[in-house]
Amino acid sequence: MDREWRYTYVNDKLAQLANLLQMMSAIATKIGQFIEQQRSSSLLREREEKYRQIFEIPGVSIGEENSTIVK
Repeated sequence: MDREWRYTYVNDKLAQLANLLQMMSAIATKIGQFIEQQRSSSLLREREEKYRQIFEIPGVSIGEENSTIVK
């Protein structure tokens, strides 16, 4: 009986540890996704600012030239 109790106890503890490991893995995945989202957002803001400065500089215009020859 004592051996059976120990076997059950050890299996219960292993199951608890497996559940804990699975939960910690899920948390780590969410943290990684959050960090990646923050990095992407920061990079996007930097690029938007760069292109905003390019298009909003006074005295500089960007246009399209029509090179069609009229006969």
